[in-house]
Amino acid sequence: MNEEFLDILNQSWDHLLEDSTVDVDKYIMIMDQLIEESDSSVIPINYDERVEYIKAQPTRYHARVQLRELIDEFIKKYAVWKVKQA
Repeated sequence: MNEEFLDILNQSWDHLLEDSTVDVDKYIMIMDQLIEESDSSVIPINYDERVEYIKAQPTRYHARVQLRELIDEFIKKYAVWKVKQA
């Protein structure tokens, strides 16, 4: 299941920036699920504050840029965690 979630997070970013109807909650839910299954080392800096900002203004361009950066940071930290687990 984790691989499916990572595939969703890794898909093209163009739609995140161009489509204001993107379901940001889906991406946040996926990150929350992966955080639950791993440990706190994968949590991006200021995760809760950034998620609140994104949820408060999901259609704003800057919120979607923040989501993209949050996912990017999360994927990098998650990859490091997975390597350490191996």
